[in-house]
Amino acid sequence: MSPKVRPAATRPPARQVIEFKRISGVEGVIGPIPPGAQRTLARRRHTLIAAGFVGALAFAASTGFGRHVRHADAVSGEIDRLLVAMGFGINEISLTGHKHTPDQDVFKALGAGHATLLTLDVDAARRRVETLPWIETATLVRIFPDKLRVELRERKPSAIWHDGDRTALVDAEGRLLSFVAPSELPSGLPHIAGAGAPIAAAEFRKSLARFPSIAARVRLARRIGDRRWDIELTNGIRVKLAAGDTVASLERLVHVEHEIRGLDRGNRVVDLTVPRSVAISTPVPVRGAARSTARDTPARPL
Repeated sequence: MSPKVRPAATRPPARQVIEFKRISGVEGVIGPIPPGAQRTLARRRHTLIAAGFVGALAFAASTGFGRHVRHADAVSGEIDRLLVAMGFGINEISLTGHKHTPDQDVFKALGAGHATLLTLDVDAARRRVETLPWIETATLVRIFPDKLRVELRERKPSAIWHDGDRTALVDAEGRLLSFVAPSELPSGLPHIAGAGAPIAAAEFRKSLARFPSIAARVRLARRIGDRRWDIELTNGIRVKLAAGDTVASLERLVHVEHEIRGLDRGNRVVDLTVPRSVAISTPVPVRGAARSTARDTPARPL
């Protein structure tokens, strides 16, 4: 019987070691290096370095190695021309909501002549437009690629201001809107006069509104020395109000009208400038004289 022969022991195959490295360029992402990856990455790095060197050399050559660097405004102008060529120039500006403001004033305030929709400073343009006398608010809307819409809201006149020989419209805040020819004055607005009248008129109107019977008869309110008011009523009476508390003066005027008969006759002056007293004068024309004198009645305590 032949002996059994054991098969020779076989060794397990050697393990293949696979090298892992970060190859994606993203932090935390690793993977096996594919064949030839090292050479490819090296070639890319060399290409980027060469491109950067060529770009720097081209810039240096075009600027005389820094001696002829152009101002930022020139570069910005070239960018604007490029954007215009791409179709982003402002080719149409539409204005809405204005009646008293000329179109040319708005266009000039916008300053959009050489700008594009992308480079126009909308906030700065809006602030410039809102400095125009009649403009209260302005809204700028960009409509790509080449349109700009400007929505305006104008101020409302609240009084007619007589400034010497000129007449102007002012708003409730005392802002001068525009000078207007007498033939073009709107109806229904109160008339004021005197230096400082536009600013002080708002507070005066609040006081006058408490006395509707007087307010309905005021033809003109004149500011005197920027301290007090004279009011001319429709019947020709002129009332000198005291400085300071306008409401107190108007209350005294109501009391005087109830107490004194015939006060509604025209051509009289009611002086309330002295506290707790009233003086009523009637101008009397003098023959052959260009001026007139006044026959005063004694001051009457209230």
